[in-house]
Amino acid sequence: MVEYSNKTDEALFAAIGRLTVSWAHLELGLDAMIDTIFYDLENPPKEKELPIALRRKLKYLRKAVKLIPMRPGDAEEYAALIDNIAKESDIRHDIIHGAIVEHTEGTGTARAIRIIRERGKFSQKEIHLTIQSVMEAVVRVNKLAPIPLNFAALVQKAIHEQETTQARHSEE
Repeated sequence: MVEYSNKTDEALFAAIGRLTVSWAHLELGLDAMIDTIFYDLENPPKEKELPIALRRKLKYLRKAVKLIPMRPGDAEEYAALIDNIAKESDIRHDIIHGAIVEHTEGTGTARAIRIIRERGKFSQKEIHLTIQSVMEAVVRVNKLAPIPLNFAALVQKAIHEQETTQARHSEE
C-alpha cells in the first residue's frame, strides 16, 4: 500500500473531518429545533420559509426564543446557546468555506484562506490550523451539539402529552 501522508498530517485531516461531523450533529439539532418551532409551535416569528443558511437559522432562533413561552431562565439559556453557536461558527466557516493554501508535510499544521464578502467587497482571512486548535473546536462543538436535539425532543414530548391530555378530557 502506498502512503500518501504521514501520521501527523493524517491526524490534522482527521481532526478537520471530526469538526465537520460534529457540526453536522449540531446542525441536525438546529434543524430539529427549527422544524419543531416552525411546525409544532406554529412559527411564532411568522417567517415565510424555513431558514437554510446557518446565519439565518440563528437569527430565526433568536427571534423564536423571545416569543415561545418557557420556564423562567430557559429563554436566557437558549439565547446564550445561540450566541455560543454563533461564536463557534467562525471556525466552521473558516474550515468548511476556506481552502488550505499551504501545508508542509509532516508538521500537522496548515495555512488556509477564506474569502469573506461583505457589502460587495471581498477580503481574505488567513487561518492557521493545528491539530490542537481544530480538536479544541471539536470539543466545544460537541458540548453544544446535543442541546438543540434535546430541546426539540422536550417540546415534542410536551406537545404529545398536551394532546393526550386534551384527548382524554374530550372523551370524558
